Amino acid sequence: MSRIVCVFPVDDSTNFLEPIRMILEKELDATIIRGDTTREAHRNEISNGLHELTEQDIFVFMGHGASYCLYGSPQGGELQPLFGKGALSLPNRSRSLLISCRSNDFTESLQLINAIGFGEIPATWEEMRKLREEDCSCYAGVDEGTIPEYQNSLVQALCGALRLWNPSSPLRQLYQNIRLCITGQIVRLHLDQTLAQEQKQGLFEMLYDLKQGVDIY
Repeated sequence: MSRIVCVFPVDDSTNFLEPIRMILEKELDATIIRGDTTREAHRNEISNGLHELTEQDIFVFMGHGASYCLYGSPQGGELQPLFGKGALSLPNRSRSLLISCRSNDFTESLQLINAIGFGEIPATWEEMRKLREEDCSCYAGVDEGTIPEYQNSLVQALCGALRLWNPSSPLRQLYQNIRLCITGQIVRLHLDQTLAQEQKQGLFEMLYDLKQGVDIY
């Protein structure tokens, strides 16, 4: 039977992912490793928890990321690398679902196989502002008040994909479920009468890019 181990570092800015943790724990019987990753004892707990994962098992990470690392808990307001060069190593035998920004680039750089990664996930206003420093017209219809709707769409898509998935089935099935459920969220927003058209357009673009950015290796 496939085991699922999820690392979910303590970080106030990622608390909106909590419903995914609940699905993993309550419906898929996952082991959740959640704590302050700036503590060495907790990093050791993570390392020990991942050490015995096999090819049949699934490693899930939820948090912030970059093309060169996955971040753990912040320290002094700064994100601290948890997985990557000079930090912990990802399990290299298990299947992986890495729910973080640019985890597709990180996955490719490590030449991981049987792993799902994502592109940009601007799920906080700070992340949106950084994107607009590079392109001031990026997702023009989205304001700070729209971000929670994007967070909700992301979470609902991932929760739906996990509910449809049997962990004993191939990881590609989960990848297809994710893409399908993101499309479902786009349709839901199209029917939503409470959002301004500019907000809808911005959210459509964000979810389209989310769908295009998810990949399997």
